[in-house]
Amino acid sequence: MATGPTAAADEGAVVVEVRRQQTDPGETGTVAHRSNASPPLALSSGTVLAAAYLVGVVLLAVWALWFGGAGWPLWLAVWLGVGALVAHRTDWFLGIAAGPAVGLFVVTMLLRLTPFLGVGIATPVLIVHLAIGVAVAMLLWRHGVLTLDDRLVRPLRQIVVASASALAGLVAVFAIVVVPGRWNIAWVTSGDSITSLMFSRYMFGDGGISPERTNPVPVPYSLVAAALAPGRDSIPPEEYLRHDLGQLAQLWILVLLGAAVLAGAVVVASRGTASWWVTTPLALVAGALPLSWFVAGNALQFGFFNAALACFLLLAGWLVYLRAEQYPVPAYVVLTLIITVLLGTWGPVAIVLGSVLLVLIGRNLRVLTSRVDVPRFILVIAATAQMVGYALFVTVPDFLREQGALSADGGIFTSTSNTAIAVGAALLVVAACARLQQGRSHVFAGVLALTGAGALLVVVFVLLRHAVPNPWGYYPAKFAWLLEALALVIILALIAQALSVRLDQVRSARVVLVAGGIVLVGSLAWQITPLGPENSAVSPIVEVWRKTGIAASGDAAELAMRFATPGEKNILVGYADPSTDAYVNSWSLQINTTDATDPIRISAYALDVTKIDDVCTAIGRFESGATIRTRNPDLEASLRAECSDQDFSVVLDG
Repeated sequence: MATGPTAAADEGAVVVEVRRQQTDPGETGTVAHRSNASPPLALSSGTVLAAAYLVGVVLLAVWALWFGGAGWPLWLAVWLGVGALVAHRTDWFLGIAAGPAVGLFVVTMLLRLTPFLGVGIATPVLIVHLAIGVAVAMLLWRHGVLTLDDRLVRPLRQIVVASASALAGLVAVFAIVVVPGRWNIAWVTSGDSITSLMFSRYMFGDGGISPERTNPVPVPYSLVAAALAPGRDSIPPEEYLRHDLGQLAQLWILVLLGAAVLAGAVVVASRGTASWWVTTPLALVAGALPLSWFVAGNALQFGFFNAALACFLLLAGWLVYLRAEQYPVPAYVVLTLIITVLLGTWGPVAIVLGSVLLVLIGRNLRVLTSRVDVPRFILVIAATAQMVGYALFVTVPDFLREQGALSADGGIFTSTSNTAIAVGAALLVVAACARLQQGRSHVFAGVLALTGAGALLVVVFVLLRHAVPNPWGYYPAKFAWLLEALALVIILALIAQALSVRLDQVRSARVVLVAGGIVLVGSLAWQITPLGPENSAVSPIVEVWRKTGIAASGDAAELAMRFATPGEKNILVGYADPSTDAYVNSWSLQINTTDATDPIRISAYALDVTKIDDVCTAIGRFESGATIRTRNPDLEASLRAECSDQDFSVVLDG
């Protein structure tokens, strides 16, 4: 007769019994007996919520596919579902990073295939997301992921604290949208926003990422192209720009709010045994940082959508690394996906996360290479292969073609190398103190890798500009700024980590460390201040509400959407003030271009409307059919005299 665990298992497998309590006047205890009756039909909370999720995904897909609605709500629902599945096997920190990582990876890889399918962008992206969403709903139901039990409810306080700043930002955005007279689209039209939107339009016209077009940063353009695609064919051409800018604005909001959630989550994930009285203010400040002028304001003022997306991915990558000690294989897989997406967003930033990945590998090599669990080992190999393959066959060739651009100049905020040095030094000092106090060696090792790789790449960027008078220019400053944003969040997280139970119980120490950390981060962030007296040093949300700074050019934006119409070749000269004319022309001159090499794009950025020669050059680049729109009755005579060999017409407006 078998004994021990085997016997217990055999006995448990003999028969499935329905046990019930019976109270009998003549006996006590519990009586177990067989029951042939069917159990009552009852739907669990997990089943109901999974069904609701499935219905929601289907409705969002129908809304986008058949009614031309926005596609991003479907993406978001699917990505959150993927995150919930990952969180069910690990924790919610990994889940909120995994969902967007998988989603962005799918969109980017899919858009590399769509040019060969010849069916555009909208339908494939939406159909694939619908299919994934249905599969996710089935898995959510099968594994009871959404069942309202302790596992689902327990992390709610963590989620609320991590998301508090993002929720406040969402409320502010909602107020701007619903309060009459507060919303205008101008805030999303500054700097490189034109380039982002035009390159996304080229991708839309190509039906995806064309192999015939050089594109070293396809991920942000893929995201924008996929967002503007649904419903675009059903609107008149004169509404294209308004539609496209609206979709771009929604993506900006999603990315910045998502970054705020991730920043707060980094602090919460690092808290250890620190009390919520300590964690909450630190998480609030960390979550507010991506919405502050330091991140969101500078990104919006110069149109750095790819930088905002890179900041989001950096925060996601660090959050994943924090969970690697508990879940090494899932963390490794998710981090490789994030690095691949970062390679297509801005390659140098991916190298920094790559250094962190090396630390993860070094600390968990035995687990990652173990063949005991064959499916898990295959997953590790596949994750490694996709990342290395993308780097070798996509990123490296793009870098070799575009390496000269890394020494170029461009519009950038006022920044110095001293700020980067100060932030890096502060991060290392705080990390060392936290290491001594709390003893989490993997965090300290990750900080060393991060700062070391970042410092090395900053030096490389500076050396690439050795031939120019100011080596600290566009790319060194932009790259350092992104790392500074991540470093400031990590500093706040390290303070939460350093507050052990013993130190956390000392109220004076708690207050000093929390307040000191917030002051330190605030003073470092203040080193990159807004340009112009109308800019808010707090947050661009304040500017949008007030219609100042980046949101001040609402009337000019309306003119741009009026005159930047496909099929028309409008040039504003003497129509408004020179700066407004230049702003509108930056859109209207290149609205019909299908390639970045079109010469008219030079005039779109460089045309000086106060110089007749410049205007003649722009007319010539149109070759024929240019329309000069003006309110100056004397302009036509001057143009006819100076541009006598050009084909153009003059429309006098008012």
